[in-house]
This record gives sequence, C-alpha cells and structure tokens, in this order.
Amino acid sequence: MDDINRVISSDKGSKYNSRDILESVLESLPYVALVFSGDRKLIFANTKMLDYFDIHDIADIVDNKPGCAIRCVHATEKPGGCGASDFCRHCGLSKIITSSFASRHKFSGECRFSVVKGGSPAPMDVYVSCSPLRIEEQELMVVSLQDISGEKRRQILERVFFEDILDSAGNLASFAEYIKLCDDMAQVRKNLDLFVEISNTLVTQIKEQKDLIAAENGLLKVNYTLIESVPFMKTIAAQITRSAIFEERKIAFADDSVNFHFVSDPHIAANILRNMMKNALEASLPGSTVICRTWFEDDEVLFSVHNDSLIPEDVKVHVFECSFSTKGDGHGFGTYAMKLFAEKYLGGKIFFSSLPEHGTTFQLSIPFKTELEDY
Repeated sequence: MDDINRVISSDKGSKYNSRDILESVLESLPYVALVFSGDRKLIFANTKMLDYFDIHDIADIVDNKPGCAIRCVHATEKPGGCGASDFCRHCGLSKIITSSFASRHKFSGECRFSVVKGGSPAPMDVYVSCSPLRIEEQELMVVSLQDISGEKRRQILERVFFEDILDSAGNLASFAEYIKLCDDMAQVRKNLDLFVEISNTLVTQIKEQKDLIAAENGLLKVNYTLIESVPFMKTIAAQITRSAIFEERKIAFADDSVNFHFVSDPHIAANILRNMMKNALEASLPGSTVICRTWFEDDEVLFSVHNDSLIPEDVKVHVFECSFSTKGDGHGFGTYAMKLFAEKYLGGKIFFSSLPEHGTTFQLSIPFKTELEDY
C-alpha cells in the first residue's frame, strides 16, 4: 500500500486519475477492501466487500462508520450506531483503525466480531490491515479485511481434539501399565470403574468433535425422544464429577428444580449441558459448589448452571465467539458449540448473566414440547 501511496501522490499532471487508480487496484484484490474519510466514514468499497457482506448497492453503506458498513451486530444496539455499544470499547477493528488514523502509520492485526449475514449473526475472525493515504490533500484510510475464521476454527479444533485425546489415551496407557505391573488382581478389579470412566471419556471426546464438525456443516441429525428433566441433568452431572479434575468441586441441584417430561434430542441437549457444567466447574475454586436448576415456563424448558465466579467485562462480549477463550491456546469451542447446538438444532437460546453480587449463571432455553408428534 505504501507503493500505491507514492504513485498516487506523484501523479499530479498525469492523465491518470488518482481515485480511478486506487479503485482499480482495490477491485483487483482477492479480499475485502474499504476506503474511509478522515472522519471514519466510508467512501468506497470493492466488489468483494459487497459480495461478502451481502450488500446489494454501495449507496446503502456510503457515509457509514466501519461497524455500520460491515453490518456489525453491535452497530444497531445503541442510537449512536458504531462506537456506542459496550462491545465497541473493546472492538479490535476500531482500535486498529483508530491507531492508524492517529499515527498516520500502517497498523494490522487479528480481531473478531459478529456481523449480520443472511439475517443471522455470523462470527468472524479477520486479519485487518489499515494504511493511511493522501489524495488531493485529503486524508484517507484504506482498510483490508481477510477472513481467517476457517483457519482459526481448524487450528483450534485440531489442538483441542489432539490435546484431549492424547490426555485420555495417556491415562488409558498408564492404567494398562498399572495392570501389567500389579500382581493383586483383586486390587485391579477395584479400579476397573476408573478404566471404564477413562474409556467413556475418550469416546465422548471423539463424539463431541464429530458432532461439532457436523453441526458447522449443517449435517448434524436431530433425533427427538421423551426426556425426564431432573434425572437427565443429574446423570450428566454424575458423569462429569467422577472425573479426577473436578474432585474438589461439587454439583448440587436447586431445591425448586421441577421434574417433568419434554421432547428434545437427548444427545445434543446433553452436549450443551455438559459444556455448561464443565465450564462452571473449571471457573470455580476448589471446595466450591455449582448449582444446577431445571424448570419450565409457558412454552419453554429451562436449564441453568450457576457458579460464584465473575466474567470480566472485556470477556463478556466475546463469550460465544468461536475461537475466544480465557483458557489460552487450544481452547475456545465450548461456549461457541453450546450456542450453535442450541440455536441451530434445538430451536432454543443460550444466554448468561455475570454480576459481582450474584456470580455467573448460564441458561439454556428450548421449546417445551411433550409429544413426539409435535416434531
């Protein structure tokens, strides 16, 4: 972009028009490119931008700020549009553009946000590059966006899968070595439950990854059956708390939990609740108790999982994004998968609250159906 800047800056008196050169160059790029004025309002977008964000006419977005131009889901939350919502204070795209404008130097970096595509929120991981440009004494900013969501998902999926599988396989190998060296078969038999638990964990991890890949590609099949709410949730809790990782933490059920029957897919629902419980346990201190609850209201089946920890403000806005995690590299799909399974396959919703005086509660809501014929 610096070369383009030099060419355009030196073409005074040339038969070529600076703006025509810039537009031609940006149209030739294989990724989204936009040009903003000094007051951060859009003045040009290439065809790739219009196609990628399902925009029919550039006139629909000219003079818009960055978030409004790309149809960020947060741009309509407050009357002020882009820059007015709580998310905007932590927006990576805004920070990169602002830094480049302020310094008049090129800035680039990765960021994540969600945009409206096809009428639904779509999370994106992008590589952003911002370069200042002067044309005819006018200060401009050229912004390019390269979608790296697929690459991010693939990297994280591979890391999560292999790290979890290797951990479980390592436990199995250790147990096999223990059996080999132990002369007391009575003692071995006492520990067979542990062997079964590790084996089941390994199978569950493989199934969860398989389901996530199928769900992302729209291939996950939904199989409805009748479920009893409290035993269903307690079975999942018992499976999780048997793990040595959570041995110093407990799961209890609220006294006002309601036991009732409803129709849904038990495999997908269990996947969501398992992630809710595991996240709550991981966020809790040793000796803590996670509280689960189930009930129904009108046409909704509701499940909640509560822990005493607090989610930081700058983390809240990213909770359901596919590659975000507070746990470091190799994580980031638990909450994303919960939302994907709940909304796309069970017709439900998942949301959370996190307040200093109340702790953190994740809640799953799905349609309350009692007859298989309803589906």
